[in-house]
Amino acid sequence: MIENFLEKDILNQIKLLTLCYDYYPSITLDKSCHQLGLSELLIRKYCHDLTTLFNSQLSLNIEKSTIVYQSNGVTREQAFKYIYHQSHVLQLLKFLITNDSGRLPLTYFSEKFGLSCATAYRIRKHISPLLEKLGFKIFKNTITGDEYRIRYLIAHLNARFGIEVYPLSKMDKLLIKRLLLEYSTTFTASHYFPNTFIFFDTLLSLSWKRINYNVVVPYSPLFIELQNIFIYDTLQYCVKNVIIDSFKINLKKDDIDYIFLAYLTSHNSFSNPNWTEKRIDNVIAIFENYPKFQKLLQPLKDALPLSGSYHDELVKVAIFFSEHLF
Repeated sequence: MIENFLEKDILNQIKLLTLCYDYYPSITLDKSCHQLGLSELLIRKYCHDLTTLFNSQLSLNIEKSTIVYQSNGVTREQAFKYIYHQSHVLQLLKFLITNDSGRLPLTYFSEKFGLSCATAYRIRKHISPLLEKLGFKIFKNTITGDEYRIRYLIAHLNARFGIEVYPLSKMDKLLIKRLLLEYSTTFTASHYFPNTFIFFDTLLSLSWKRINYNVVVPYSPLFIELQNIFIYDTLQYCVKNVIIDSFKINLKKDDIDYIFLAYLTSHNSFSNPNWTEKRIDNVIAIFENYPKFQKLLQPLKDALPLSGSYHDELVKVAIFFSEHLF
């Protein structure tokens, strides 16, 4: 949804770079114009802008009507996130989240990014419908709304666009690893670790980074029922041993519920080896007794032949794609 509100230049540069990665090491100007629906003049401009932006790390040089792409070890994900960092829309979202009680005027943002006041106000007006759709309002240049929604927005900005509203410190990353390893997980830390579960990592870190903001998970019969599975108590135990003891902070039940919600709705490796068949069956039973889940499952059963022969597997797949039920 946020992508629909980003600047056209940002989106077009992402699309152009995607083509260059897909057709590495080169693609003709004609083909890029046809696939992107852009003029040759604009393609040339984007090639120049991207080459300038990345300096010697990445280049898109035009040689005889062909775009020649060269990269000095920059991955696709890294390149995309670097482009997203140039988005004033995303930077304004970050500003509105961190601008506690509206203490800073919008002119602070405009001056920081070299924008006119009129442009900054236009961007704020532009994203107002987006924030309303997400359940937020802007009050005194601050995003207001349910705290759990704000945290999920922060995590999405980080995982999807690389916009770090609250950067993860070495201490944060160490504590996240400790939490994952606390209860005999089989996950092996590696150089991929910081990015593998970044959405969950960010959500988890916000339990202490935004400790002064009260978080309340909205009432849901399914969420209440799922708290009866073993993972809730296990998570509570690990949070106490790692987070509470490390930061000497007081996490209330609402905070534990929030961390449990983060566990349920994002990829992570917490307590993976402790899922026995019996425990999995218990979760399946909880979902099958939930009316909204049946509305999702029944059409799948009707559409797939012989669904009865692999019923449990079908339920597991449906559960995987049912995070919206919360």
